[in-house]
Amino acid sequence: MDGKKCSLMTRGVHGFLLACLLSGCSVSEGPLERADGDSLVRSEPYQLYQHVTDVKHVMPLAIEAAIPHMPEQIRDSVSKLGVQNLPFQVGKASAYLVTFTDETSKTPLNQVQLVFLKEKDEYGKYGEEFVAITMTEAKVDPFAGLTVAESGVDLFGNKLLVEKAGKDTQLFHHILQTNGGYVSHYYDYDEAANRVSMTTTSANELDFYAHGYLYQINYVVNGNQVDEAVQRRMVELAKQLLTKKEEEPA
Repeated sequence: MDGKKCSLMTRGVHGFLLACLLSGCSVSEGPLERADGDSLVRSEPYQLYQHVTDVKHVMPLAIEAAIPHMPEQIRDSVSKLGVQNLPFQVGKASAYLVTFTDETSKTPLNQVQLVFLKEKDEYGKYGEEFVAITMTEAKVDPFAGLTVAESGVDLFGNKLLVEKAGKDTQLFHHILQTNGGYVSHYYDYDEAANRVSMTTTSANELDFYAHGYLYQINYVVNGNQVDEAVQRRMVELAKQLLTKKEEEPA
């Protein structure tokens, strides 16, 4: 297929729009520019893919500019998010668009990550506090058949809160309370090298499955001090992502 004449009639534009752009296709919103990098952010407690290949990145975009390029399944919910929903003053916000394949997929799968960094610290650096929202395309619900249905503790002894959101969705909220925990990642961009890499850290994590995607919210706020108000705010953020436009009350 001619990369400059991509069909605008099917999921090739919506679900696989990024793959089209990465192969040289141009659409009305404008082409995206490739970036180096082969890292893929994954949830450590709820791993989807063991062997990924052909990871492709583009240069990060401002979130508003990235929305038209996102898969249709998540575009509506992302468009409703605003910095006013976050628990700190945002200094930098970026959207990372990624495609990849694994041993079970014949066509590219999509991932979108939104990274919100608090204003620079006294040393002029970002990243002391952050919220990273990762949405990874998943053909199968990773929570289907999961025996954990009640709150308690996870494998590291940290608090695990499980709650219902809507009719069929469960939220799994891992809250750091010990010196150990699952590893978290968010993307970073080296402009000089034009390369996307990952920052690795410890963070709270909230996971759920909806719209054919695994949603993963990692966050560090106030040095990860136990703050129930922040925890509830993250749950409300998750519920916003769950609600698509057609599901909103009139």
